[in-house]
Amino acid sequence: SPNFFEIGVTMQVGDKVKKVTGDYKFEGVVVSIFSKQSGTVRVVVENPDGILHIFNVSQLERLE
Repeated sequence: SPNFFEIGVTMQVGDKVKKVTGDYKFEGVVVSIFSKQSGTVRVVVENPDGILHIFNVSQLERLE
């Protein structure tokens, strides 16, 4: 599996994150990080209701 830290991804599975772009809010926990066949990295976030959403890395910010 790829080392996402080497390509600048600063979050990892288990991190709490929030969506920081667009016109709706989404917060949750990172449950998966993967790369598409094109090499683009995507992050899957699960919110407290169990809803999964796939984001671009640039759409998310880690919560402390």
